[in-house]
Amino acid sequence: MCNYYSIGVESRIGLGFDKRRTSSKVCNDVCYGWEGLKKLVCCYGQQRTHRIRELIHHVSTLNGDSETLLFAASEDSSKPGDHHYLTGNPVSLVCTNINSMMGGRTNVWASGRGKDLGLKDSQGKTLAHSDSKLKEHSSHDDDHLEFSTVQSVIRLALGSAQRVAQDKGPFVIKFREPMEFAKKHRVPQMVTYMQIDGEYYKVVNPDRVEIRLNPQFSRVKVLK
Repeated sequence: MCNYYSIGVESRIGLGFDKRRTSSKVCNDVCYGWEGLKKLVCCYGQQRTHRIRELIHHVSTLNGDSETLLFAASEDSSKPGDHHYLTGNPVSLVCTNINSMMGGRTNVWASGRGKDLGLKDSQGKTLAHSDSKLKEHSSHDDDHLEFSTVQSVIRLALGSAQRVAQDKGPFVIKFREPMEFAKKHRVPQMVTYMQIDGEYYKVVNPDRVEIRLNPQFSRVKVLK
C-alpha cells in the first residue's frame, strides 16, 4: 500500500461499485450511493458484511520475532492488564498514510479530531482524546500509519470516524480462527472484504495481514 488500506463494509461497497463503474461521474456517484444503501439495508443473515469485532482478534506491532499488542478487537480477545480494545461494533477498520480517502471526499484521521477514541481501557472506560499521545495531524512522510474505525454505514457516508492508533509498525492484523468463526456464525467459511489503495478484494479465510515499510523504497515512503 501507498495511501490506505481497509477492512469491512466500505470495501464491499467499493467492490460492488467497481462492477458497475461508468464513464459518468454523476452515474458513478449514484451507483456508489446505491451500493451503500444496499449494504445498509441488507445487514442481517448469511449475506451480511461481518463487523470488525467478529473478524479480527487483534492488531499488534512487530519487533523482530516478538509482537506488542496495539489494540484488541474486543474484550474477549484482549490480554489481562492494561490493554485497550475497540468500542462499539465498527463496520470498518481503516489504515491511512495520506489525508484523503474515498476519492478525496473525506479526511478520515481529521474527522476524529476532538472526539473520544474508538478504544476502551481494561476497565471498560472509553478513552478521551486527551488520554492519548496521538498526533493531531497525520503526514504521509513521517513513517507513521493511522488507524481509525467507522461505526456504521451512515457514518461512513458522512466521512465520520474515530481515531484508534498511530505508530511506525511493522503491523500485524490477526484474524479470528476461520473454523471457529464459521461455527459461531453458522456460515460455510469466513468471508471479508479489503481494499488497498482503491483496489477491492473479497477474501476467504484470512489468517493475518502484515504491513511494513519496504526498505527498497524507504526514500519515497512506499509501504507494502
